[in-house]
Amino acid sequence: MGHTKERKMKTTVLFTRHEDHKDQVLLPDAVERARMRGLRLREKDYKIDRVKGSPLPRADATATEMMTGYGQTTDIEREARLGDFKSDPRTPKEAVKELKANAVAKHGDDSDSNLAKELINTPALHDLLFARAKEGAEALLEMAAANPGKTILAVSHGVARMEIVLRYLRGVRDTALLDIVPELIDRGEVIKLTFEVSEEWDDLAETHPARAEFVSAEPLPLL
Repeated sequence: MGHTKERKMKTTVLFTRHEDHKDQVLLPDAVERARMRGLRLREKDYKIDRVKGSPLPRADATATEMMTGYGQTTDIEREARLGDFKSDPRTPKEAVKELKANAVAKHGDDSDSNLAKELINTPALHDLLFARAKEGAEALLEMAAANPGKTILAVSHGVARMEIVLRYLRGVRDTALLDIVPELIDRGEVIKLTFEVSEEWDDLAETHPARAEFVSAEPLPLL
C-alpha cells in the first residue's frame, strides 16, 4: 500500500473593498488612493500573482488602478460570488426598500453604517445574506486552494458581502453573521487573509485535490 505525502503552504488573499465612486466611475481622489495602495503593496514586497474581483465596474476599476500603482498589468478574473447586493438577481427589491426605509427612519439616512444596523432587523433578507456569506467564503477558499503559496488581490463590496463572508470564515452562523457594525470595512480598505493549503500525493504520483483552511484576517494599513 502506497504512502501519502503532504505539503502545506500559505496562500494570501488581499481582500479589498472597492474605492469611492459615482455611477460606477471612481472619483479622482479615489483613483489616487487606489494607485497609492498598489504602490505601497509593491514597497512592502507583496508579489501579486493573480487578480480577481466582482464583475461590477467600480470593483474592476479599483483593481485596475491598484495594479497601475503597483506597476504591473494583470488580467482581472471576474468572480460573481464577490459581487454586490443590489446587482444580485436574487435580492428582493421590496425588502431592500424596507431596509433603507428603516435605516432612514431610525438613524437619519441610509449610509453604509445605518444599513448595516438594520440588516439583522430585516428578516426577508436573512436567507439571502446567509447564502451570500457561505458562497463568498467558498469562493475565497477555492481560490486559495487553487493557488498554494501565491498572493491574490480580490476586490469586492462592503456591508452585504465582505463583512459577512469574514464572519462566516471565522465560524459565525445564523443571525449572528449580520452583527457587522463593529467590523465595517471602509471603501478601499485591504484585509489580509491567510489560508493554509494542504496538497497530498502518493507513491504512484497520484495527487489529491488541494484543501484550504482559513487561518486569519487582519487589516493591512497602506495609507
